[in-house]
Amino acid sequence: MVYSLFCAKSDMDETEDLIVSYGDIIFETKILEKLINSKADISVIIDKKWINLWNKRMDNPLEDAETLKLSKNNHIIEIGKKTDNYKDIQGQYIGLFKIAGNKIEAIKKEWEMMDKNQIFDGQKLQNIYMTSFLQHLISKGWNIKAVIIENGWLEVDTVKDLKIYEAMEKENTLKQLYEIPKHF
Repeated sequence: MVYSLFCAKSDMDETEDLIVSYGDIIFETKILEKLINSKADISVIIDKKWINLWNKRMDNPLEDAETLKLSKNNHIIEIGKKTDNYKDIQGQYIGLFKIAGNKIEAIKKEWEMMDKNQIFDGQKLQNIYMTSFLQHLISKGWNIKAVIIENGWLEVDTVKDLKIYEAMEKENTLKQLYEIPKHF
């Protein structure tokens, strides 16, 4: 993911904020508005009620969930590690974040300076996860602000996920997790 993002580095404009969204998520407009309105250098959408979605999608949420630890002022201090303890999870990263335009050059430099031979969470640099890159930035002293939400998004990794959401929509329970826009 990170390697693919930086393949487009020449198209990143320092005069505009950069919003990055994973292709397997959908989210309510209010979440995007909240992200756009954040004034932090790096703003990451974090779902505090993530367990509601994970419980619908999997038998053991801890098999998939990753650590996310926040400071008292909602800066991320740890992200993306495997855990077997719910206490290590103060929310989940949904795959949506923003980099302030005036920080894009510095982010590009951080990427270029990363050790090409280092292993990041079990991956070579060309295959690292976005959470590994965010953790690298945190380790280098960057402040990454959590923009807190409570549901309002879905992730579709499998056909099973899609069937779960379709069944929930038929039962009129999908709105507990995600409100389908009226224009659909």
